[in-house]
Amino acid sequence: MKFIALFLLYVGCIITACKDSPKSSAAAHPKAIEKSVVTAEDIERIAHEADYVDILFFNMAISVSQTDRASIVQTAHFFSPEVKTNTSTCPSMGRITLQSKGKILIEADIHFQGVCKYFTIIENKKPIGVTMMTKEGEYFLSSLINNYQPEKK
Repeated sequence: MKFIALFLLYVGCIITACKDSPKSSAAAHPKAIEKSVVTAEDIERIAHEADYVDILFFNMAISVSQTDRASIVQTAHFFSPEVKTNTSTCPSMGRITLQSKGKILIEADIHFQGVCKYFTIIENKKPIGVTMMTKEGEYFLSSLINNYQPEKK
């Protein structure tokens, strides 16, 4: 039964990733947006209200879904109100979504490569700003990516 659930989740992730993958590098690197759009109050509200987290990776056959309260709170705190000050840009490697009762509270592209450790916040399918990633978010993503083993053909 567990295998079937994982398989269905995997198939759903592939379908979603194919539909939602960035169309161009311009969409993945909003240069004109250099302000944090997430406040500490926003993060606390999201941590309190969210009941579901979904993390999809565009080019890896892994995803994370969370419904456990402690995990959701921890994931909400991956977002930092800190403004992105460096000018480095990297392509997004995935997308994170936190929801409450099916409504999206926050959705963001994940930029995690080299010196890039930030989120591009998405509203109505458009980037609206950037925010830095916390050390906890960096650690979580590093662990997940380092433990990823591509499927052998």
